[in-house]
Amino acid sequence: MKKTLFILGFIIPFLSLSQNNAAIKGTLINEIGYVVSDANISVVGSSTGVTTDSLGKFKLSVPSGSIKIKISHSSYQQKNVKYFLNPGETKTIYPVFKFRVLPEYTVVTKSTDETMLTLIKVDDQLFPTPSGNFEARLSSEIGVAMNNELSSGYNVRGGNFEENLIYVNDIEIYRPFLASSGQQEGLSFINSSMVDDIQFSAGGFQSRYGDKLSSVLDVTYKKPTKFGGSAYLSLLGANVHLEGISKNQLWTHNTGARFRSNRYLLGALDTQGEYQPLFGDFQTYITYTPSENWEHSFLGNYALNRYKVVPENRETSFGSINQALRFTVYFDGSEITQFQTFTGAFASKYKPNDSTELKFIASAFNTYQEELYDVEGQYFLDELERDPGQADFGEVAFNLGVGGFLRHARNTLDATVTTLAHKGSRRYRKNHLQWGVKAQYDVINDKLKEWSFTDSAGFIAPRPSDSVGYTDSSAQPYQYLNLENSVRSKNKVETGRFSGYVQNTWTRTKKTQKKFFYVKKLSDSTTQSQDSTLPGYKQLIFTAGIRANYWTFNQELVVSPRTSFKYRPLIYFQDDSGRIKRRDIALRAAIGVYQQPPFYREYRRMDGTLNNEIQAQRSLHFVLGGDYVFNAWEKDFKLTSEVYYKLMDRVIPYDVDNVRIRYYAENNAKAYSTGLDLKLNGKFIQDLESWATLSIMSTKIDIKDDVHYTYFNASGETIIPGFTNDDTKVDSAAFYPGYIPRPTDQRMSFGLSFQDKMPATWNTETVKWDKFKVNLSFVYNTGFPYLKKTQLVDPFYADASNIPRTPRYLRVDIGFVKDFVSKEYPAREGSTWSNFEQISMSLEIFNLLGVDNTVSYNFVEATNGRQYAIPNRLTSRIINLKLIAKF
Repeated sequence: MKKTLFILGFIIPFLSLSQNNAAIKGTLINEIGYVVSDANISVVGSSTGVTTDSLGKFKLSVPSGSIKIKISHSSYQQKNVKYFLNPGETKTIYPVFKFRVLPEYTVVTKSTDETMLTLIKVDDQLFPTPSGNFEARLSSEIGVAMNNELSSGYNVRGGNFEENLIYVNDIEIYRPFLASSGQQEGLSFINSSMVDDIQFSAGGFQSRYGDKLSSVLDVTYKKPTKFGGSAYLSLLGANVHLEGISKNQLWTHNTGARFRSNRYLLGALDTQGEYQPLFGDFQTYITYTPSENWEHSFLGNYALNRYKVVPENRETSFGSINQALRFTVYFDGSEITQFQTFTGAFASKYKPNDSTELKFIASAFNTYQEELYDVEGQYFLDELERDPGQADFGEVAFNLGVGGFLRHARNTLDATVTTLAHKGSRRYRKNHLQWGVKAQYDVINDKLKEWSFTDSAGFIAPRPSDSVGYTDSSAQPYQYLNLENSVRSKNKVETGRFSGYVQNTWTRTKKTQKKFFYVKKLSDSTTQSQDSTLPGYKQLIFTAGIRANYWTFNQELVVSPRTSFKYRPLIYFQDDSGRIKRRDIALRAAIGVYQQPPFYREYRRMDGTLNNEIQAQRSLHFVLGGDYVFNAWEKDFKLTSEVYYKLMDRVIPYDVDNVRIRYYAENNAKAYSTGLDLKLNGKFIQDLESWATLSIMSTKIDIKDDVHYTYFNASGETIIPGFTNDDTKVDSAAFYPGYIPRPTDQRMSFGLSFQDKMPATWNTETVKWDKFKVNLSFVYNTGFPYLKKTQLVDPFYADASNIPRTPRYLRVDIGFVKDFVSKEYPAREGSTWSNFEQISMSLEIFNLLGVDNTVSYNFVEATNGRQYAIPNRLTSRIINLKLIAKF
């Protein structure tokens, strides 16, 4: 009896205590709907605690009454929640965890209300780029094709580079107008060292962006929060950047200066001579914040790009195994191209409350550009010995022709663009309303004076009439000297452009629960199917807007409606380890009208006259795409895909020669562009992102009334100049080309940017191998058509499939980097280098494979009437050394 009483006396207090206990159970999720496993849940002030399972579920016994629960995880912000529980009560909760840092997969994705924009990584200074311009980074973005490493121009989904919008802090940026080759362009506007954020869209972009047909690149310069800077020094130039904030934190500045001389790079071209390129610019972005509601800013830029060359000689070998040719030229004269540009923009931003922002912008852009040259050349066109058994294999076998040419130009252009603009936005609970208006005044003074003259073996081509057969001098026709390209004009144009837009973005995020069936592993050989109801979020972002543009030059008003949406479904899956995860999938689509009122060169004809009846080119975009984040090799990767179709009318045809676009200034064509773009990016190595893109595209144009004729001689043979013995025309046949490839038709483009470094496991006490990195850029583009519109008279091109194309563009640039100071290996405290965040040196090899890439052709006519296409090639292999420092 005493033993029984003792046991009851010992147990009863515990039974009484258990009746006063309660419990909390539930499922732990994060702010984007994923369940959180391995999180610690405990009662504050007690040792009682549990860990969430693979489904984020937990159950914790707690004392009744008022308690505080602590929820913690290394990747999330600690969460403390108070509850009151009655004795014996079991409470079900669904706490939501906020990220302490970004979740792993968001390294490669960014969630905003922008449905068609892609965030571009800014810190790419270690990637080898011959031009030094940021735009070279776009060669591995979806839909982008670049075929000239010396130029900042890029084509997007069949459009030319003048169909791309570029903004820096809401200011539209203009490219050089007179540049005829990539080596003349120099530095582009964007200074990578000053950049904070870059977003890019290859099509289907929103109404708040302007009136161009192809793409938008939206750049935001940094507003510093502390003192810092960077410096880059290489064999091709230097770049210095400083930023800081005042002691009272009212003023900030972000300032950069760049200098570049491509003399070393241009020495790798076929044309040898004395190159004297000098490119430099100075930029500053200053902000003043007098109160929480107001911010004033100034963006200023001065750029001088001067290119001078005294050519001496050129030797280009080309052709095939059946006919190997060599083109040799000896030059006299010189060429000077100079672009001087000023840009200034004042902006005031007013925020009356947290949800409203009003911005007022006044900007001015002025450029004075000169293109001056007098170049004389004497050329030899030779055929080479192609028999390997001959002693003179590869040397000149016989001459096909000799000749000379003279090129002359005195072209100047002075353009000023002034702008007043207002942009505003208002955020509601589930809506984001944006609007804007802009007034723009253009003043352009253009003087065009250029001509060329060709003499082939003593015969002028085209050949003027002569005196043969005339005995009476009065009956002899006047002797004209026909020049190949003779243009002389002088234009002054003053026009106004007025535009505006309004758009609204609706965001709907719905919290829901989804039943999921999964397999639970009971033992090595036994599994059990179970179901669970998991909480999560679905999200839909829908944007609709409209913009209008009125141009005083042709009194045309164009209206462009645009819409897009993005949807994130709720889908769970079970991975190989049995963990339940949410699939990160986003689907998006866009449809809209894009109209491009012509800028000056688009309505200037080949002869220099202006077309006063020109209209805006028009394009209808259909875009369907998606993002899918997945895990492979224990790494997160993002796959982006887009299919598109662009239907265009009122198109202005043009020819492309190197980087120079010559418009026909008539809305006499229709066109289309369609294709598929894929991009895969992720981090094979921690903190080092790599990406690859693949684009497949077709773009064609149908020029109205472009009927041409094929001529026949008496024997019924097709007359081909230079090939047919009897050139007397006795009959003809009409030829209607229909749809032909556009000058930007590149069927396939592939780009790869890859970063790697030595593994830390190789480190020794004397050598830290993970300080060594490799950066590689690989570009492969199929050839583009180089046939000019005027060459369609050649019957060989009656079939569009016969239109000649340039060879593929293949380029590999690689950089070998050694980090002396970095985040992983900071300098010793108190040393000279302790204030530096990074000090690195890069050995770069441009055009690693030594591929001869062709950018354009010169056409030489021999005495027999045949034309030979002489390739103009880009740079060969060179080595560069670059030093990078950040502080």
